[in-house]
Parts: sequence; C-alpha cells; structure tokens
Amino acid sequence: MPPAIIIYQGRGPAEFWLIRTDGIFRNQKEIDDHKNSQSVIIQPDAKPGDIRFVDFNDDGVISEEGDRQYSGSGIPKVNAGFNFSAQYKGFDFNLGLYGAFGMKVMNGSLYLLEKPYGFTNRSTTLLDAFDPTSNPDSKNPRLNPDDLQENWNSRPTSDRYLENGDFVKIRNIEVGFNAAALTKKLNIRNTRVFVRAQNLFTITGYSGRDPEVGRDGFWNAGIDRGISPQAKSFQAGVNLEF
Repeated sequence: MPPAIIIYQGRGPAEFWLIRTDGIFRNQKEIDDHKNSQSVIIQPDAKPGDIRFVDFNDDGVISEEGDRQYSGSGIPKVNAGFNFSAQYKGFDFNLGLYGAFGMKVMNGSLYLLEKPYGFTNRSTTLLDAFDPTSNPDSKNPRLNPDDLQENWNSRPTSDRYLENGDFVKIRNIEVGFNAAALTKKLNIRNTRVFVRAQNLFTITGYSGRDPEVGRDGFWNAGIDRGISPQAKSFQAGVNLEF
C-alpha cells in the first residue's frame, strides 16, 4: 500500500498528503455529475454508495500521483502543560494537565477494521454501511468485497481516516491529608495519607483509543498503528516521618 506520509524537499516532516473525500454518491445522477472542467466523468465506474474523491489536478482521473493534497501534520503545533497546587487546612491537592494541539492523526486501526476485504476482524460500523433501499442516508460506503479493484473506498491514502488529534490529558491528580495530629502520640512527627491517579481521562474528539499515538520514527508521527493507550494507574499510600 502507498504511504500516507510523503516527504518533499523544502517541506516539514510527518506531513500527510492525501486524496480528499467529498461525501458519498447517493445515486447514479451524482456519479454522472461528478466531472472535471472538461466535462469528463471522474469516477465512471463508481456505484451509489461509493466515496466521491476530489480530482485535485483536474485531469479527470483519481490517481495517487496527481490528486494528493497537503492535509496536515502529525506533529503538534503547540504542546502545553498546566500544574496547579492548593492547600486548605490539612488537605492538599495537586493537578497536572498536558495537551497537544494543531496535529492530525491517521486512524490506522479504523482502516484495518473497516476495509471490506481480507480475513480480519471487522468494525461494527460496517453494519451501518450504505444501502440504497434500507440505509440510503448512511455516511459509511457500501460493502464491496471487490473494493480494492473497483472504487477503492478504503484506500489508506485518502483523508477518510484522518482525524483531528487535539487532546488534553489529566497526567496526574493527587489528594492528600496531613494526619499528624492523629498520630503524634505514637511519636510520629508527620503523617500524610494520599490517593493518586495518572492518565485519569482524556478530552479529545479523536475516535480511536488514544490520540497520543507516539511516533514510529520522527518522520511518521501521527499514525495510529493500534498501539495500546497509556495505562491509567491508581495509588494510595501513607507517608510517615518519625
């Protein structure tokens, strides 16, 4: 399969160059009306339920060589952190946030689960595939086991699987209580009880498991290859000072 990321001289790394999508053909008339400036039907072999691709170079053919457009980068434009601490009487509170903004993520897991050919597990989104009779308003293309040879709705070099990867995570959150007044008779100078959580939750519009997908090399940042999300962890403990 051709790569979703292409490196051009004079441009940055980890840039997505993809064929743009423009919805789904609902009927034969929409297929016939999808023409270039020379009135050539761009996707003459398409059927209702297939994806409409954008003919960027206006040559009347959808091709990997001529129709890819810059579609964003897998490297965030902004990385930000925020830390907050507070104390009230015997209680203390600590919060650490981390966010990344201005990046795209290619949902490779979704591509593998939604392509309608091969012998692998499938996503339940395929149950909502386009059907001209029973499901004409679906946003998902028709099921076609010959998709690779025909309209190639599942091509990995389209922006169908590209998503906004912005996120904010709670990296650390901790609540503690100084219980020294309760333990001073035991000759313990200081006692602190605490509970702590890491990676508690993520605020994001990304549909995959974790937008913080890491990097398979600096040049391939932003491609979700189905890695495990960062694990949540919970801790509780007591600090004693004698």
